[in-house]
Amino acid sequence: MNLVCSSILVEMRRLIGSDCRFGASTILSPKKVVIRMRASNKKRVLTSKEKALIMARVKAAKAARAKAAAKAKATAPKRRRVRQTLDRFIVLAVSPNGTNTPKDSAGWTARLIPQGGGTSITANFDDFGVVRFPNITTLTDVAYTLTIFDENNNALVSRSVPANREFYVARF
Repeated sequence: MNLVCSSILVEMRRLIGSDCRFGASTILSPKKVVIRMRASNKKRVLTSKEKALIMARVKAAKAARAKAAAKAKATAPKRRRVRQTLDRFIVLAVSPNGTNTPKDSAGWTARLIPQGGGTSITANFDDFGVVRFPNITTLTDVAYTLTIFDENNNALVSRSVPANREFYVARF
């Protein structure tokens, strides 16, 4: 309501003159708008044409404010989904059936060898088909060759792991 009153005051000052000090109040109802004015140094009553002009400008100002508010709301930053990343490279050993059941991997080991050459890294599986390489940070920088060995040190599977990964699912 204060913005409406100030818009009306600005318009009245423009119509009447800036030398006149006055106060104005508005009563907005669904059916009519009443503008009351009191002037300290001159008495002047607004004509219906001037009232209509004031109200048209007030409506335009309201529409502009509503449009700006809608634009601000539309451009407000959307909530971003927090993406949780794994800090170390992880390999999952699962069955190739449709349910991706984890392998019983007690005593298994996995070895990663960088494909461009370098030292091999070995880590042990837990009982649920998961191995964590504590010294390889994610996202990986290079491609690796993954070899999984069973408890008797027999090679079960060998796969190529591309670069830029947090984890790898070995289905065999």
